[in-house]
Amino acid sequence: MRELIHISERSLRRRGFTLVELLVVIGIIALLISILLPSLNRAREAAKAIKCASNLRQIGIAETMYAADYHGSTVPYQLYAGGFDTRNATNKNYDPWYVALVALRYLPKPGITITPGLKNTIYDFHSVFVCPDTPEIVGNVPGSSFPNTVKANDGFASDWSQTARSSYFLDPNTNWAVCCSYAINGDNASTLLNDPTSVGTAAPVRACGTNYQPPLKMSQLRHPSDLVFVLDGVGINLANNLAYRIANRHGGGKSSTPDLAQRTGSVNVLFFDGHVQTLPRAQLAWCNNATMQHDMTYTLTNQPYLQQFQQDAAAGGYSWPYWRYDQ
Repeated sequence: MRELIHISERSLRRRGFTLVELLVVIGIIALLISILLPSLNRAREAAKAIKCASNLRQIGIAETMYAADYHGSTVPYQLYAGGFDTRNATNKNYDPWYVALVALRYLPKPGITITPGLKNTIYDFHSVFVCPDTPEIVGNVPGSSFPNTVKANDGFASDWSQTARSSYFLDPNTNWAVCCSYAINGDNASTLLNDPTSVGTAAPVRACGTNYQPPLKMSQLRHPSDLVFVLDGVGINLANNLAYRIANRHGGGKSSTPDLAQRTGSVNVLFFDGHVQTLPRAQLAWCNNATMQHDMTYTLTNQPYLQQFQQDAAAGGYSWPYWRYDQ
C-alpha cells in the first residue's frame, strides 16, 4: 500500500513542467513570433497601400465627373472667390481642390467639424484625401531654398496653419472640414493675368479665378495616361519644390533621412486617365540640380524649359511618368 501511494505521489509530481521545459516552450513561441511578425507587418503595409490606391481612384472618378460637368476642364488647384490670394492669415478667399470636390458634391462630406476662424490641427484618417500611412504631423516643406535644405516632413497638408480646411465660398454656411495628405500636380504662382512677371506654367492643374488664366482642358493634356495628377505627397503646390513634396510612404526599406527619402520606398500615383500605379520613389523626380524647379513649370518661349527638363529627367533617371502637360 505504501508503495502504491509513493508511486502515485511521484506521478503527480511529474505532471508539472520543469524550468528547462518552460524555457524551451517560450523560446519556440518567440521564434514563431519572430518568423510571423515581418509577414504580418508586410500584410498590414500592403493593406494600407491598397486603401491608399482606392482613395486615389475615388479622387480620379471625382475628377472625371468634374470635367464632364465643366466643359472638359481639369479641377482647379485653388478656386478663388474673386481676385487672388493676398497671402495673409485673415484672407482665405479660396477653396483648395480637395475642399472644392467635396463642396461641389463629387465626394462625400467628412465627419469632422472645424470652428470658423480658429487654427485647427486635426488628423482625420477617414477622409478619402488621406493616405492611411500618413504620420500625424503637419507636412513642413521648405520655401524657395533649392536644393540644399532639409526635405519635407511627410504629413498632412497645412493650409493657413490648419490641417483641416473648411469651404470659404462654395459651401460657406457649414462647419465641415477636409484633411488632405495628397499632393496635386499643380501651380498657381505663374498663371496670373495681366502680370508681366508671370512666366506661365506647364503644370496640368492651375488656379481658377477672375485674375487667373483659365484652367486647362483635359483635351490639352498630351498624354493623360502618363501624366501625374495626384500622388502621395505633402502640400498642394507641387511646382514649388517638387522633389521635396513627394512622399515615400509605402514599400519595404523606406527611409526618412534627407537623402534616402528620395530613393527608397514607393509612391502611389493617380494619372489623369484615372488609373493608379505604385512606383518606386527613385523613379519619380528628385532634386539633382537647382534648375529642375524652373524646368518643371516655366513655359516662357525665350528659354527651352521643356527640353531642359527632359534632359534633367533623363540624367536623373525619372523620364517617366510625365509632369508637364506638354510632354
